[in-house]
Amino acid sequence: MDWGDDGTILFTDKDGGLSRIAAAGGTPQALTKPDAKKGETAHGDPRILPGGRAVLFTVFSGPYPNDPRRLVALDLATGRQHIVVTDGNRGRYVRSGHLVYARRGTLFAAPFDAKRLVVTGPETPVVEDVRYYSVTDSGLLVYTPEWAIHLSTLEWADRKGARQPVPAPVRYYSQPSLSPDGGRVAVAIRDNGVDPRSGNDIWIYDFARGTLTRVTHEGSNSFPVWTPDGRRITFQSAAKGKPGIYWVPADGSAPPELLTEGNDIQPSWTRDGKTLLFARRDESKIFHIWLRPAPGSGGDTQPHEFFHSAFREAGPQVSPDGQWIAYLSNESGKSNLYIREFHGAGGRVLVSSNNAGEFRWSRSGRELIYKEGRLFQPDLYYAAEIEPGPPLRISPPRELFQEKDTGDVLGFDISPDGERLLLAKLALMDEKLQFVENWFEELRRRVPVKK
Repeated sequence: MDWGDDGTILFTDKDGGLSRIAAAGGTPQALTKPDAKKGETAHGDPRILPGGRAVLFTVFSGPYPNDPRRLVALDLATGRQHIVVTDGNRGRYVRSGHLVYARRGTLFAAPFDAKRLVVTGPETPVVEDVRYYSVTDSGLLVYTPEWAIHLSTLEWADRKGARQPVPAPVRYYSQPSLSPDGGRVAVAIRDNGVDPRSGNDIWIYDFARGTLTRVTHEGSNSFPVWTPDGRRITFQSAAKGKPGIYWVPADGSAPPELLTEGNDIQPSWTRDGKTLLFARRDESKIFHIWLRPAPGSGGDTQPHEFFHSAFREAGPQVSPDGQWIAYLSNESGKSNLYIREFHGAGGRVLVSSNNAGEFRWSRSGRELIYKEGRLFQPDLYYAAEIEPGPPLRISPPRELFQEKDTGDVLGFDISPDGERLLLAKLALMDEKLQFVENWFEELRRRVPVKK
């Protein structure tokens, strides 16, 4: 949020748009709403510009750091918007006459006309390794490093949120996937958790033996998922030259094999192991659900689209009985969880109500457990009971537990008996504040502003 000189507070509301309210109280007034047809998921980080007649904000187009983000100026009098920077976020106008903004860990500055709301000169990178930052009117820059040391642990949580640590070494774990028998877990691990640019590899932790074994050795690999027979790990890879979805024997007896090539993410399998599901980005950079028969299944094994819409669909998972597919879509203007028939042309049914994220089917197929992420607030975990039908019946979701901190769980899976969740939980963020005094002098020298 931001607090203007006139006593008006601008903030991101529960629907992901911008609203304003008088500091003395009253009814909030909606100013913007994310456009789902353009792939927008939220409007955030508003900053009121000098004079109070306009606001600069970030348009988010996905939950991941590399998803498109742009800076937009909003004229508060007319409601008109226009793009100021096509690739940037956390924009700030500073008293030196510059627009400052972040892009993938680097802080940029460009001359800015605060009256016409336009950039008037080329951008220049001015500070590297920046995560969050603030600038005072006197020219003091304060920031935390982007590549702070991140570590996480594996923990079991029961259905009320009570925790039991897993005695695995502390690493930067994310996206845990339990084996079909529950005896092992495949995880993505970032080397030392220091720099996201170093990428991830897939590892397997054996609960009984307490061993951690590396499965992949090249490229950046993530979103591991077991094949139903427990013999292979399927994962998405940003391998140089051939990005896509691969699989590899869990015992390391053979190198990874390419299954789909392209910007494909979030693989999953039908319970019979005959069909691979994944999300593929189209020419408009919007993800849709695709299918591919498993290798060796006979017949045509080329990928094909499951269904097409104007909205983003991702994270497909088929129910254990093979009758239903659950997925995430932004057709309501925010990410929500839906179910539809896997075979047939039936309509979809809404499961969640407010910005759902990661989810899992229970092994029985009678329950969906999912996270709801409220912007800048701790995640809530819900369970929705499923009666397959026909007709399909879904109970009102009930809350299981809430996390203590914001964004501190990096993925979860459900135990085979459905009684526990395995969480990858953030354990340490070693962030030290950095101070730069008289920063405006450096800005004016490196990024001249024409008067």
